[in-house]
Amino acid sequence: MQSVLVDNVENTPRKSLLLYLQSAGIEKGIIMGSEKTLSIPPVAQRDRASFEVMRVWIAEQGQHVSIRSGAWEDPFAWGIVLADLARHIALAHELQGETPNKDAFLERLLEGFNAEIENPTDEPEGEITQ
Repeated sequence: MQSVLVDNVENTPRKSLLLYLQSAGIEKGIIMGSEKTLSIPPVAQRDRASFEVMRVWIAEQGQHVSIRSGAWEDPFAWGIVLADLARHIALAHELQGETPNKDAFLERLLEGFNAEIENPTDEPEGEITQ
């Protein structure tokens, strides 16, 4: 799946990215291939002890997640996962030629993260499923 981010996000009013993309015309914001699911990394396929900890979907104009909440006892470990994900996202954009500077990309990503942590645009809700 290839994504292309919309230009000029920094000049939009404070609202969720989904609402921004919708107001900008979702077709202008994200271009997706025909695949709806991502590939499982080869190392995860090889390692019999591997397990999935998170999935994030965009559906019905909202973000939906499945989380293996008991993967780690210490919330610090989740912080490491989120930091690693941020760096992977920046690297992916650099490798696809979408950003010349992954450090600037990461800085902008962190601005969005911190803004959402400090002033949430919505509150998570959900349920425990087996």
